[in-house]
Amino acid sequence: MTRRPTSQRWMKQDAPISRFRKYLEDQKWWSEKQEQSLKEEVRAEVLSYFGEVGKLTKPAVSNLFTDVYDELLWNLQEQKENLEELMKEYSVHYDASAYAKE
Repeated sequence: MTRRPTSQRWMKQDAPISRFRKYLEDQKWWSEKQEQSLKEEVRAEVLSYFGEVGKLTKPAVSNLFTDVYDELLWNLQEQKENLEELMKEYSVHYDASAYAKE
């Protein structure tokens, strides 16, 4: 006998979102048709935003290291230098033209 993990059983039977959805449907405040319509609308909106964002210039590669810390830790500084060397040495494989300049 194979048992489902507890979390899967819980998600199917007793998840708060599932219970709330069922409650809304029982009250006739929500339906499968409305859900499908909302999913399609949101999907189209998200894909539209992806298209817009895809056209923007990406942040500078150095932001991988500087967006978290004011001062780089020694190991991050080392990694940054290694990345810069790799990108110069293998520039054919690391096209940074879509990224902002530093």
